[in-house]
Amino acid sequence: MIGLRLSLFYTTYFGMVGIMLPFFPVWLLSKGISAAEIGLILGSATFARMIFNPIIGYIADSHGARQPIIFILAVLSSFCFSFYFIVDGFWIIILVTIIFNGFWSAMQPIAESLTMRSLKRAKIDYGRVRLWGSIAFIFAAIIAGKVIGVHTDNSILVLIFLLINLMIAVTLFLPTTKTQISTIRRYPISQLFHNYGLIIVIFSAALIQSSHALYYSFGTIHWKTIGFSTTAIGLLWAEGVIAEIILFSFGAYILRRMGGINLIFLGGFLGMIRWFCMAYFENFQIILFTQLLHAFSFGATHLGIIDYLNETVEEGLSVTALSLYSAIGMGLLMGIMVSVSGGLYDQFGSKAYLVCALTSIIGAVLIIISGFWRKGSNIK
Repeated sequence: MIGLRLSLFYTTYFGMVGIMLPFFPVWLLSKGISAAEIGLILGSATFARMIFNPIIGYIADSHGARQPIIFILAVLSSFCFSFYFIVDGFWIIILVTIIFNGFWSAMQPIAESLTMRSLKRAKIDYGRVRLWGSIAFIFAAIIAGKVIGVHTDNSILVLIFLLINLMIAVTLFLPTTKTQISTIRRYPISQLFHNYGLIIVIFSAALIQSSHALYYSFGTIHWKTIGFSTTAIGLLWAEGVIAEIILFSFGAYILRRMGGINLIFLGGFLGMIRWFCMAYFENFQIILFTQLLHAFSFGATHLGIIDYLNETVEEGLSVTALSLYSAIGMGLLMGIMVSVSGGLYDQFGSKAYLVCALTSIIGAVLIIISGFWRKGSNIK
């Protein structure tokens, strides 16, 4: 039952992401927001992670509780999102985006910590629980694509809001597993920064994940520009996540064979190939191929960093470590990349993906460099 309850959380959380990620920029366009302004709005959402996640992560580690904090964050997220229905104009939208994403994004590292600890005790494979989030992403993207093709762009908000409120109910049934409270009383995050190998690995995975910024922000808009239908776009998003699901379903086996560090390197290397193809090809069949590489550029990198942190960091610092990774990767670096993505896409079109390719391969190279510091670097 623990696996089922956690799977339901990932289903609702990433089902919402399956609508928000590809179609929220479309709603912004319908409000008269320019491409450059969309980049700034989406960038502000990721910067919110940098501020909120470490603070809320510290609170979670200090109390050892996970489920009550996730529930409170879900309620606050729903309240903040409701303002999208009444706001208008760039500045008020960016303000709502910052506050909403501050609460929303803080849930994921706490949920990842709860999942890893609960499943470790129940001896259940993380990948087989996490993949339900990816399955939900697929169906949400496809359904949203069809709904938006028939109804107004405001239907995007309605679908997202319904899933957020469904998730509130789901959080009530999350496991109440408590973790050991860290023995480091003052500024526990400083203990992580003293571990150079750990920080380089986190920064490496963060760079690889941030290389997805242009794809997340302007993938749908670019594909619409080159003539792909809304249904085809939904299917392309779904295809990438199907590949991710396959990887997650064999996650335990792959980790035993390769280890988390090698998975992160593979994600960075294949990510470079993916973004290079996106820069130079508009043929639908080639785009289909590049979407398969999402299994590695995102999936392998995510699985690798979660495994590495779980094996390296003590239980009482798990949310702090995951929040630091989220703050750097999905906050600072993703925020920078998303903020400049609008200007890059306006100026260079699909060639802006070359910046993503460079970012991804730098992440892979840093994994090699991290080997000089990783030996004996566990925080246990």
